[in-house]
Order: sequence, then C-alpha cells, then structure tokens
Amino acid sequence: MHLRPSWEGFEATLPGGETVVLRPLRPDDEPALRVGFAELSPATRYHRFHAHVAALTEAQWRYLTRIDGDRHVALVALIRDRLVGVVRLIQLPDDADAAEVAFIVADEMQGRRLGTILRDAVFAIARERAYRRLYAYVLPDNLAIRRLLAVDDAVCVDRGTVLELVFSA
Repeated sequence: MHLRPSWEGFEATLPGGETVVLRPLRPDDEPALRVGFAELSPATRYHRFHAHVAALTEAQWRYLTRIDGDRHVALVALIRDRLVGVVRLIQLPDDADAAEVAFIVADEMQGRRLGTILRDAVFAIARERAYRRLYAYVLPDNLAIRRLLAVDDAVCVDRGTVLELVFSA
C-alpha cells in the first residue's frame, strides 16, 4: 500500500477509489471518536477491548485523546472528514525497543483494506523510532487482525492473546 504525503499527514486510496487521509490524533477529535465508538458493533468493541464494553469512562476518554505524540502516538483515518479508524503505538514503559500496537476500524470499513493502510503507516512510524518489537493484544478468534499482522519483514510469535512481532534488523 502506497502512502502519499499530504498537507495533513498521509493519503492513500482504497480499492474503489476513496481517498483516506491519515493524520495525528488531536484532542479536538474526541467528539468524533465518541460518535465512532457509539456506532461500533458489540463484536467490534469486544475484539478491541477484550470485554463487552458499552461505554468508556472519562478517564479512558482522556487516555485515548490526550496523547503525547512521543511515547503514545495515534493516527486517525478520515474519509471525507468522517473518522473511520484509529491506530495507536504506545511505547512500553520499561522497554525503549518495544511498543504496543492497537487498531480499530469502523464496521462498514472492515474488509476494505483500511486496516492495511493503518498497519503500514504505524509500522513505518515504529521503524522510524527503531522499535524492534511490537505487541498486539488480540483475541484468538480475531482472525482478521491476526492476518493483518502477519507481515513478511517480521517474525510473529503467537502467545495466545498476545502477538509479538519481531522486526528484522
């Protein structure tokens, strides 16, 4: 997937021709994130949060929207100014070489290659920051994200609910 720089971040084209803009998450994205969360199916919420989550606490919203852009990076995916996905990269507190990666994609965008675009963007950031290992907390039945994270330039170690991706030097 080819990402093109744009004035806001990166652009990519989905099969079918829609343009996706990726840019860093900002605190003023919180209302759009809340709307997007409310529109997610129970299954999508379950796969992302590993629990049946109907609502997030104010502390969780602060954590998800007040990021530092250094140890916690998040990119939003927009189609015609509608937020349709988020990817996060969060450095592990005790390991400067490792980070957690997490994705969420709007239900109607799943299966349309948006996850691949988000993956490619966040992996580029991880490589730029010299992370050697990425960890994704993934339920065993979430086959879509498991396929998404199976990339050629990383060894994927499946530890049940944790996938460890080790990038080649």
